[in-house]
Amino acid sequence: MFRTHTCGELRISDVNSQVTLSGWVQRSRKMGGMTFIDLRDRYGITQLVFNEEVNAELCEQANKLGREFVIQVIGTVNERFSKNSNIPTGDIEIIVSELNVLNVATTPPFTIEENTDEMSTYYRSVILAGPSEKGQALLEKVNNGEELTWDDLNDATWAVMGPTSASGYIYPSLWLNERYGKGISDLANAVESDSYTTSLARLASGQADVMVSYGHIRTKYAPEWKETFGGTDDMVNQTGVIGVTDKIYNDMIAYSKTSEVMADEDFRQALGDSFIEIANTDEGKDIISVFSQVGYEWGDDSNYDGERDAQELLKSME
Repeated sequence: MFRTHTCGELRISDVNSQVTLSGWVQRSRKMGGMTFIDLRDRYGITQLVFNEEVNAELCEQANKLGREFVIQVIGTVNERFSKNSNIPTGDIEIIVSELNVLNVATTPPFTIEENTDEMSTYYRSVILAGPSEKGQALLEKVNNGEELTWDDLNDATWAVMGPTSASGYIYPSLWLNERYGKGISDLANAVESDSYTTSLARLASGQADVMVSYGHIRTKYAPEWKETFGGTDDMVNQTGVIGVTDKIYNDMIAYSKTSEVMADEDFRQALGDSFIEIANTDEGKDIISVFSQVGYEWGDDSNYDGERDAQELLKSME
């Protein structure tokens, strides 16, 4: 059996259940004789626990796992001592009794936090190389610690979004500008897509060597990579990150300064607290997951200074 539950499914009511989970290694942490691993699939993240005092050999095996390894674990659901209220599975963890490595992966040159608790505040855009000969050559160069040149990137065919898209155009343009003094509009072969799924199809088929997207796209579409988009192997094996942009702050819940109702500071506070509270419920999390967000927090106007700078820089590049 590949799995009994997804990585976003288990709750406190499942404590003491024997489960099988499968997914990608998001990150690992070693604390004393304990190793903690965040296991990720398209549905969420679940914490795994390995204890060298219980099974030293198993713990040593866990310590050798790298980011993006695909693994399967069998274990028992346990109530977490230190709970994480920012994720739906934050009340539980899995005490692992069996570990199977389904696929190894080259350690990515960049750490991509996909669907983490920080996504309520910001996310990032990635430049993703595909399975084409050119895409794999770019990825190999990055994995070998070599710097990509403008000619390397300009020789590739890019799948991009329209110029109003933050993760599909604006921030990747800034990434290029910071490194090469050029933007997406300067690329010799940039093809505009009407959706990210179109870009994925072009990437999988080899029509595009590179695509730009929000950072968690592989979490969302990896299960569909072969059947829907035509990939010939698992997405984690055929694609790789060759660039990561600066933080992109999420959309805000704003209010009108000319509104008489919103002029009431107590009302604004109560309304904001209500949104935050709604996002802390299972029902609320289901709703906001449509936007790949996990919650809300109070923001500040200065959070969007970077976006203002991005718009100014884009204007100067026109």
